Amino acid sequence: MKRIICLTLVAVMLCISVLPITANAVTVYDYTLISKGKPYEYTTCYTTQGSPYTNVDGKELTDGKLPTDDYGTDWIALDYRLEAPMYAVIDLGKNYDDLGKFRVYLTAQAHSGIDRPSECVFYVSADGKNFTKVGEGTYEDESAKNTWCTLELDGKVSGRYVKVSFGEAPISGVFVFCGEFEVYTIQGNDVPAASIPGLEVIDGSYLKQDGDYITRLHLNHTVEYVLNNLDSTENVFAFDAKGNKLSAKDVLKTGDYFAKIISGTEIDRLYAVVEGDINGDGKITVTDYMHSLRIDKNTIQVSDAGKKANSDKARIKKHITGAENMFAAYPHHPVAPDVHVTEYTKHVMTLTKTNDGMYTISTTASNGKPLTHTFYRTNWGTWNIGALNIGNVHLA
Repeated sequence: MKRIICLTLVAVMLCISVLPITANAVTVYDYTLISKGKPYEYTTCYTTQGSPYTNVDGKELTDGKLPTDDYGTDWIALDYRLEAPMYAVIDLGKNYDDLGKFRVYLTAQAHSGIDRPSECVFYVSADGKNFTKVGEGTYEDESAKNTWCTLELDGKVSGRYVKVSFGEAPISGVFVFCGEFEVYTIQGNDVPAASIPGLEVIDGSYLKQDGDYITRLHLNHTVEYVLNNLDSTENVFAFDAKGNKLSAKDVLKTGDYFAKIISGTEIDRLYAVVEGDINGDGKITVTDYMHSLRIDKNTIQVSDAGKKANSDKARIKKHITGAENMFAAYPHHPVAPDVHVTEYTKHVMTLTKTNDGMYTISTTASNGKPLTHTFYRTNWGTWNIGALNIGNVHLA
C-alpha cells in the first residue's frame, strides 16, 4: 500500500503537483442516525387497489427496512400525475444543530414506469414552512437497480424538519419509488492518519496484491470486480491514470488506481495492473509487445505498473497473433465469444392501431404462417408486450 507523507514545505509543493496529500492527522466523521421511527409526510402516492406496493402504513420511509423486491410494501410509489413537485418531509421532533448527512433509497433504473427522480435536493427548516436548500444528493452506485442518493456535508446545518424534493416528474415513466429516508448528525474527530487501515485485497482472492499494485487483472475486468475483492470499500474510489473518477462498470486499464480518501485526504492507493497491457490503453497490441522487448533492453521508459504488466512476452505475442487467448484458460473469467450477424431476412410488417392503448404488428413468419404481436398500455402509463401468435398457436 502507498502512503504519501509530505514533511517539508518543498516536499509539500511537490506533492501538490503530482499526488493528493496524506496529512499526519485526518478528521474522521462519525454519523448518528436520528430519523428512524420519526413521522413524515409526502406527496400523493399511487393507491390503485390490487397492487401490492400500495399497501402503505405510514412507516415505510423511517422504519429502517430496505425493500426486498421491486414492488414490495416497503416502497412508497410517488406519482407525479397525482401531485407535483414530489417530496417527503421528516419531523425530527426537535431542533438539531449538527445535521450533516441525508440520504434516500430509490429505484434508480427505469422499469415498469418507475425511474429515478429528475432531482434529489435536500432542505432543512426550523418551523416546517420555510425551508433552506442544503444541497443535492448523488447516487452511491450509478449502475445499481436500487441505491442510495446521498448528501454528506463538510460542515453542519440546523433544523427540525428535513425535506427531500424529487422534482416535477421522474426522468421517464410516472413513478418515483422511495424505500427509506435517513437523516444523520455529524461529529468530527481527529485521528492519526497512520492508524487508518489502508487498502487490502481479500485473502484467498484470485487477484493478488504486490506492494502498491493489484495484479492478475485481465482485459474486461471492471472497477466493480476489484471492489468486490477488497476487504473494505468504504471511502474507496477508482480513478484513471489522469485522475478522472471511474464508475463501477468501467473497464480497468494498467495505471488506473484505487484510492482511499477520507475528508479530502488520500490515505492509501493501489494501482491496477492488467496483464499484457503495458502501455495502459486497455488493449493488448503489437505496441505492448514492442514495449516488452524494449523494457528488457532498457530502451524505453514505462510506468512501474506497465512493467508489472510485462508478465510473459511469449503469451503476449501469442495473444496478439491470435494463436492463443492469454485469458481463455481462466475459468473464473471466461472470455465471451465474438458474435456476428452474417445475414438477415427482411419482412414486411403492418402496424395497426386498435385504440389509444393497443397496437398490433402483423407479418409473415418464416414458416409462412401469419404472425401477430400486440402491445398495450397499462393504466400507469407504460407499454407492455402482449400476445404473440403464429398461425393458430398462442405462444405468449
